[in-house]
Amino acid sequence: MTSLGIEYAIYDPSTGDILEMRKTGRLATAEANCPIGKALYIGQANSKSNRIINGEKVERTDRSQDDLSEAVTQERDRRLALGFTWQSVTFQCDDTTQQRIASMGALAGRKRDTDLADSLRWLYPDRDFYWIASDNSHVPMTAMQMLDFAGTAALFASHHVTTAAAMKRLQPIPQDITSDNYWQGA
Repeated sequence: MTSLGIEYAIYDPSTGDILEMRKTGRLATAEANCPIGKALYIGQANSKSNRIINGEKVERTDRSQDDLSEAVTQERDRRLALGFTWQSVTFQCDDTTQQRIASMGALAGRKRDTDLADSLRWLYPDRDFYWIASDNSHVPMTAMQMLDFAGTAALFASHHVTTAAAMKRLQPIPQDITSDNYWQGA
């Protein structure tokens, strides 16, 4: 009995460029479908992000500037999704969370010059205010702490956005956009 679903790439052995991806139930079929002068790679590969060099799948290093610009955006979003640290605790920082933090920070700012500024009950009179950390723990915050927390989150997000924008303005955009060297301090 043959295995169904063998994925393979037909590629140009002189450049490593993947010409097309196919799927078959038999290795012999893949070999028969390979044009003269081309080669097979058995397994998954992506023509936009991979090449086949010496029979091994490797990451492409010659992406177009448009592809690199999109990759910078994806790397920025990936790094933001990892979250930020405030008072030794990690918190989420996706788009929705950033909006919630900013809104709550604005409310906390309104309590700055009141008797509730240093109270955990600045928002709800019957319970302490807290923010939920990435590990789902509850981190109690006064209004002033919430304001500081919101500022930290805004700075974290802003630094990633401005770093990504600066990288996109480079000519050419570097190929190694995931390197921490570009994102230091972000």
